[in-house]
Amino acid sequence: TRKKYFLYCFFKRYIYFFNFNKYKTYKENIFFSVNNNLLPIGIYISSEKETIRHERLYSTEEAIRIAKELSYKKIKNNLKEDEKILKQKVIDTIEYENYVSVVVFYKVYENITDYSIINNSVENKKEE
Repeated sequence: TRKKYFLYCFFKRYIYFFNFNKYKTYKENIFFSVNNNLLPIGIYISSEKETIRHERLYSTEEAIRIAKELSYKKIKNNLKEDEKILKQKVIDTIEYENYVSVVVFYKVYENITDYSIINNSVENKKEE
């Protein structure tokens, strides 16, 4: 779910308006701001989206496998009925202390043909 609220910034201290029941973990997106370069004040309109944390301990191979499965599901959800995934290839994996970054390439078949109606009356006029 996504919530919108107002922020007032004074000397890098933020005061939230209309932000009841803050999420435990969230991703904030500021989409409108009014700042003053001379005075340290600002007004923002922002939204936040709740994030879900799954704290589990995985091996590197298991984390890569789960990341591939999640990316496959997300791509599959965005495809239409006649579109399909042809190939999935892991391009790069980077291991950090507490997470693994996986870059996956997908080869996807999608029908890009465009159909249009041809009027016979227009063709007959050109022939005459």
